[in-house]
Amino acid sequence: MEEAEPTVTIFVGRTVGGFIKFLKENNIDVIEPEILADYVLRAIKSYEKGDLEASNRLINEIWDLVGAKDPDIAVEVTRQFGKLCDMTRSVLQKITGKENISEEMERDI
Repeated sequence: MEEAEPTVTIFVGRTVGGFIKFLKENNIDVIEPEILADYVLRAIKSYEKGDLEASNRLINEIWDLVGAKDPDIAVEVTRQFGKLCDMTRSVLQKITGKENISEEMERDI
């Protein structure tokens, strides 16, 4: 019986370190990684449930945390945070082999 060839997957996207670097480079208040992880988890859950209201509340909380008062900065924070959430969800989907990963994450917490 032949062994299967190993599969290599390359992800390109925003990392936690990259998000924090973006905040620092733009003189925006930094969110601690542990707190940021909670926000990413909540964002993934609300996305997978299709809960737009929860997503909007979460983004407003993030704007408050980082002090994004300027509308242009708020839009960019939202964009960068969205990239981080997309990257995290994609990696977790690949690891778990599941499309909906928020249920899997709840079991592991």
